Amino acid sequence: MPDAPNRYAGNNLACSNCHLEAGTKKFGLPLFGLYSDFPQYSARAGGEISIEDRVNSCMRRIMNGRQRPAEVQTRAIVAYIKFISSDVAPGRRLPGLAKGHMPELDRAAEPARGDRG
Repeated sequence: MPDAPNRYAGNNLACSNCHLEAGTKKFGLPLFGLYSDFPQYSARAGGEISIEDRVNSCMRRIMNGRQRPAEVQTRAIVAYIKFISSDVAPGRRLPGLAKGHMPELDRAAEPARGDRG
């Protein structure tokens, strides 16, 4: 693995795998407008977390990675979230934040149809 000490993701996921169109797509787990929502309470953490804590939580849990050290912190990611949130008034909830809704199937799932074995 090239430059292993600087790799914090534990799998081959990138932010754009979940946050579609660089975090700007409505209902594609967007990041716009989130900056002023932090700090916020996290039930998982059992207390208040910063936006840096949230980014690192994603790195550890979703990307099966490890905590970024303080000197490498998430400054660039947080700066990007702040930038794409800059036209959003604090406390304003924009339509399209969160994930989209997929309706339940009206039939039984057919796992064999997705088998690429």
